[in-house]
Amino acid sequence: MVRSECNHVPPHDQGPHMNGTSLRSALSTFLPEAEIAELAATFGVEQRARKRDLSALVTALVLVSGSDDSGRMADVYSAYLAEADQCVVRSSFYDWFTEPMALLMTGLVRRGLAQVRAQPPLLTGGLGGVRDWLLVDSETVTLPDALAEEFPATSKPAGLKVHKVYSVGRNNIVDFIITPARDHDGPCLSIDESWRGLGLIVDLGYASLKLLAQCRRHGVAVILRLKNGWKPRMLNFVDEEGVLMSNDGEPIVADLPKMATKDYDGSTFDMDIALGKGQARVNVRLVGVPGGEHYHWFITTLDRESHSPEHVGQLYRVRWEIEVDNRRDKGAARLDQIQARTVPSVMALVHASLLRTIIANHLTHQALLKRTPREAPLHSFAVSLALCTNWLAIVLARKVGDDAPWDELARVIRCRGHDPNWRRRPSQLDRLRGTTAPRGRRRPVRQADSPPEARPFRKEAA
Repeated sequence: MVRSECNHVPPHDQGPHMNGTSLRSALSTFLPEAEIAELAATFGVEQRARKRDLSALVTALVLVSGSDDSGRMADVYSAYLAEADQCVVRSSFYDWFTEPMALLMTGLVRRGLAQVRAQPPLLTGGLGGVRDWLLVDSETVTLPDALAEEFPATSKPAGLKVHKVYSVGRNNIVDFIITPARDHDGPCLSIDESWRGLGLIVDLGYASLKLLAQCRRHGVAVILRLKNGWKPRMLNFVDEEGVLMSNDGEPIVADLPKMATKDYDGSTFDMDIALGKGQARVNVRLVGVPGGEHYHWFITTLDRESHSPEHVGQLYRVRWEIEVDNRRDKGAARLDQIQARTVPSVMALVHASLLRTIIANHLTHQALLKRTPREAPLHSFAVSLALCTNWLAIVLARKVGDDAPWDELARVIRCRGHDPNWRRRPSQLDRLRGTTAPRGRRRPVRQADSPPEARPFRKEAA
């Protein structure tokens, strides 16, 4: 059955960048049976002798996403029955999701994050100059109204936020915290000495003079958009010949977001500005790059000798990677489909979704490290879906212990997880790394294969 899904593996995707050995190693790293048993003993998951398989339960939680028809917990229950040696009734199965079980899942995810952080970052091309680029953002998960007291929200009665730190160099999250959905994003980000030498890209939800001052103090290269309402005072500017000119009087630069690109022939702007007054004052760099009808303005601490305004704008677009990762959590790992009504059940499901995304990102990153320019990269969203649809084959492969099933699974995931748009729509990371490929020749369309209205305009092939 597994082999039948692999009959259409693209020829360019047959390379050595992912095989059964690497797939087996990744799943053993993030779903280790020995560590699951160790964590269970540490947190007291087993209070008495029970006929349950914790490894099977954790595997079902992580790899099975559920559906709109049956619900996530119901599908996890069905998956557990297909995997475990002993059956259990539904009510008893739901009673297993206690606080120790939630702590087990939390500890498993934290160990997985430690494995991710131990990997060296891939910072080739225009991503160099820092130890790593970190993206910070949050995603909101709506919960049943019964949890409004534990997880108060704003627009909905109950919900939680997952505040994530995403590593561009590792293509994966490296840290996160969970708060009620009502909490603001800004206080969840604090820069200290451990950030020195790193790069930070955030949206306006984290923009503050305090954050800029912390980045200045601890040597962090930050990039963020100019916030509406801020009144920057110009100190220096780069003229048309590229010479840095001093500016007396610190005039207020107003209405920058309204500047039209057509009025300045698409030129870029680069200046030193001051924000705030007194002890809250911070001096930073402000660059403007054309974007559509108006200019995009970015505040940064990057040096202008190494990063031009265009380069700063390109780096800020990398922030979209964490938005895509949020989509993987919700669209592939079903983070937004949590109907549990107890806090331990919610925490177990949230960490299970995050762990699946971490595994998919890890597989994609490992393939990227070994990828040749002519090979199509893996798509983390598609890889996550492939892990879900082939969870039973993964379980059977783990029980057999042979290498052959893992090779077949790797072929399936390469087939279903490759990015079909890698030539036509390369990501901003591909452009910065210099790993884009030409689009190739356009395939001729035969007259018989054309729509009826187009056939008179297409020559018949000889």
